[in-house]
Amino acid sequence: MYAQHWGLVDIPFQSTIDQRWFYEGPSHEEAVARLLFIVEQHRRLGVLVGEAGTGKSMLLAVLKRAVQRAQGQVVHVNVAGRSGEEVVWELAAGLRLSPRPDDPPRTLWRKIEEVLLGNQLAHVQTVLVFDHFEWADRECQKAIARLVHLNTQTPTWTTMVVAVREKALQESCDLFRHLIDLTIQAPPFSNDESRDYVISLLSRAGRRDPLFTDSALDRLHALSGGVPRELNRLCDMSLLAAMSAGAVAVTADIVGSFAAEESAEKSFDRQTVLNNV
Repeated sequence: MYAQHWGLVDIPFQSTIDQRWFYEGPSHEEAVARLLFIVEQHRRLGVLVGEAGTGKSMLLAVLKRAVQRAQGQVVHVNVAGRSGEEVVWELAAGLRLSPRPDDPPRTLWRKIEEVLLGNQLAHVQTVLVFDHFEWADRECQKAIARLVHLNTQTPTWTTMVVAVREKALQESCDLFRHLIDLTIQAPPFSNDESRDYVISLLSRAGRRDPLFTDSALDRLHALSGGVPRELNRLCDMSLLAAMSAGAVAVTADIVGSFAAEESAEKSFDRQTVLNNV
């Protein structure tokens, strides 16, 4: 779309967990350090907490890569839309147990317990990651609680990490909340982090000269609240709008006008719905 126009070799502002675009600002650097701490210190359970779009899935991808580099085993399960039995099946598949579609849960549980015990005895670091836990149903919560209660060895070589939106923490994790060793925050960026994030990603995409004005960067942070996913969306659309306008840089007015148009469209759509009720 606009990459060639702005002298970019790639599109930087995408919703992805590709670690080429990971920005390790102070807040996310601390989150990564805490995630690695619970693994390296053989803790049982950590919970990664943050609102939608704050980069939890990217942080989990960074953790996965670090553990694998240290010859550990990582199983990542996205629990969104999955039942408790489906999560257990996904876990068995991730542990390379070759589960069959007709395997009953009790068979899968026995195999999972056996492989985790084997890893414990062999001192193989095993990390079980459960993402989007705000979507977990009650049976899924029970499955995770069962895993936590199975993991009684000290020190343990199996660490579980649950990622959940902050507003859903109490409800989604109530069955095992008292067993959490560490709660890790994935906060929005500060204003300085937002500015550095945009500049850093543009640099990785091949742009050395400033593309957003200082006031535009401030406006981006104000509108996005420092949420990386929203920053990506606003930057992406602002670059497109600036190109269409024939501008030589993205100004605060361009960012603001795009946001105003979007807000007006949402208001119009809402009013249309109300009129049709």
